[in-house]
Amino acid sequence: MAGRGVAPSETSLEKGTPRLNPHTFQVLIADGRIRGPELSELKPNQEPWNPATRDWWDVWRASAQSQLFTPTDWTELLFTALLVDTIWNKPSAIAMAELRQRMTRFGAALDDRQRLRMKVGDTQPADNKNGTALVSVAPIDRRKKPENF
Repeated sequence: MAGRGVAPSETSLEKGTPRLNPHTFQVLIADGRIRGPELSELKPNQEPWNPATRDWWDVWRASAQSQLFTPTDWTELLFTALLVDTIWNKPSAIAMAELRQRMTRFGAALDDRQRLRMKVGDTQPADNKNGTALVSVAPIDRRKKPENF
């Protein structure tokens, strides 16, 4: 399966695209709040969760991305938790490939968030009720240069 290519950088978006405003990234504030449901004590098959899976779930509950999650996103993340648990107990290349694809959709890594036009910040004030802000990103060469250069 072909990949999606190189993730867009903030400066490469200056050229623009007819589909999207190339300067707009959604900034999610890392506010430390815990969102979403707790993981049940037992999996659907009545076995306990692997402790690493519980930790993984808690990371997502505290993530900035969780501000955008709807009930269907949490359901998808629960199915992904079952996959994570399977990988911890019996790793397989097929399961790991599926996990990689699922994590991409949630914006797990920096390049995933860039493709989703998403940034995680810690000081930007929110523009709306769900704690996110839309900002314009200026290219780095527009920054003021130091006096002695």
